[in-house]
Amino acid sequence: KDGHEWICDSPMGRVRVKFAEPNRLGVMDHDVKLPSGEINHNPFRVLQNGRGSEVVFTLYRRPNVTDEAYDADARQIEEDLQQLKHLLEKSNGRKSS
Repeated sequence: KDGHEWICDSPMGRVRVKFAEPNRLGVMDHDVKLPSGEINHNPFRVLQNGRGSEVVFTLYRRPNVTDEAYDADARQIEEDLQQLKHLLEKSNGRKSS
């Protein structure tokens, strides 16, 4: 962590991630600064749904990204969301599917 940003290794190299300020609305949007200096905005929401919640992530296609690279991004996000689901269900004593 560096100030208000997280520094992470990614398939695109070392990136900087800055999340929206903590809030009660479930908004977890974050900007990712790529090694090239390009910044990508990622809408990310947690929505209450009955006694649980739903997580919604919007993947925007960056300019000049190939179909293969876009599909790889989508697969990585799907894996990350499945891992998040598993961790949350584990912490709540539920079985993950």
